[in-house]
Amino acid sequence: MSIDRAQLRKVFDKFDVDGSGSVSTSEMTKMLKMLKVEKSPAEVGQMMKDADPDGSGEVDFEEFVSALQKGGEMTNVFSGAANFFGFLNPMSWFGGGEETPAPPPPAPKPKVAASAPPKAAASEPVAAPSSSSAAVASPPVAAPAAPSGGFFDYSPPAAASAGPAGGTSLFDQYASSGAPSGKKSGHQWTRTVRLRSNGIKLNCYVNTEVNCGRATVISLPEDCDTLAEVMPKVQQCMQLDKRLMYAAELYLPDGQKINTFEDLEKAARLSTAIIVGCGEPFDPTSIPFDILQFFKEGGGRSAAKKVKHILQEKKKEEALDKADTVRASGHGLTPVAVITSRNANVETNREQANIQRHEYMEQLMYRAAQEKELMDRVQQNNAMHKLEQEEARARKAEYERERFEMLAYQRQLQKEEAERKKAEMKSKMDAMHKKVKGDFENSAFYIKSKKMANISRAGSSKGVKI
Repeated sequence: MSIDRAQLRKVFDKFDVDGSGSVSTSEMTKMLKMLKVEKSPAEVGQMMKDADPDGSGEVDFEEFVSALQKGGEMTNVFSGAANFFGFLNPMSWFGGGEETPAPPPPAPKPKVAASAPPKAAASEPVAAPSSSSAAVASPPVAAPAAPSGGFFDYSPPAAASAGPAGGTSLFDQYASSGAPSGKKSGHQWTRTVRLRSNGIKLNCYVNTEVNCGRATVISLPEDCDTLAEVMPKVQQCMQLDKRLMYAAELYLPDGQKINTFEDLEKAARLSTAIIVGCGEPFDPTSIPFDILQFFKEGGGRSAAKKVKHILQEKKKEEALDKADTVRASGHGLTPVAVITSRNANVETNREQANIQRHEYMEQLMYRAAQEKELMDRVQQNNAMHKLEQEEARARKAEYERERFEMLAYQRQLQKEEAERKKAEMKSKMDAMHKKVKGDFENSAFYIKSKKMANISRAGSSKGVKI
């Protein structure tokens, strides 16, 4: 069967409220509430994942049609809510098959039929007997297939033909049966979907190095909800400690500083590049054109497509300018012109290489000058330190010399004082000795003894008076 894309487009436009060309999770949730379909956020997320094989987080028109053809939870929801969109039989969304009979006229209140519950709307089209409805009739299954290009055999069981008064509607049956528990339909999860489901993903660049390095992808844990917890994670994942750098602040590509965790989360959801500043001012000249333009376009898949288109247009314009230059040279597009253009490009590349080499040499010379200045400062500091040490040693030697001289002078004074006291003591003893000797010589006993001694020497005491 061929697909009636016009009718499906009307259904898709009812979902696409903002007219962006794709249906987000919030728009799907609002539409399900309008359909009075009770779905938990996890079930809505699973439905979006089944219909979104590329993991972009949004379902465009082609993915919507593909999801309806495959069957599954989304098909069950739309098959039961066909009357809400103005179609009495979802099989009419696919052309080429046998036409189903026209629905019976509505109740006396025509406006109530549009707002009637899906139960009545789903059971009325198959109540009238016909060859097409009899051929389609089959019992419902959990995972229906589409062998003939439609959704599946869209015929209710015998009990469902009783209408609103008896039995259950197709919507209730297929919504309750659904796919088997734990079984995924459609494509499996991609790496991007897993990263988004785990938490916030940051594409971080070091400031002043955005145009000469790849982004460091950082997946923040779910319990991380402040910038104070984000900065150590950025420091660790980008290995800034090895480069003697530190993560001081975070910027957006336009230079706006990120001050709150909410701003960081909003930028991460749009896959915006995060510029990590290490204390230096923000350098807008290092931001590449594609990153800045991607941020200005609002991020997401649409921004990536626009930026890609802009880059293609710029490349095309450069090619046209180059062709105009070749034509203006008077050679046209002949092989001679191609060779001339090639030689011109070689010369241009050589000039650019010489300029870069010259700038590189200037940087080397500047760094050598800085290193020499640093070495001179180190040598000056060492010389000053050595001079201070020598002065300290000289002061210490002078202090010791003065101290030794003082000690020698004190010893000399003590020695002289001891000699003086000794001389005084000796003089006193000599005077005392002379006095004792004089007293002894003047005594009568000494005189008598002396006379007796003289007698004994003379051998006679004649003439000696005692």
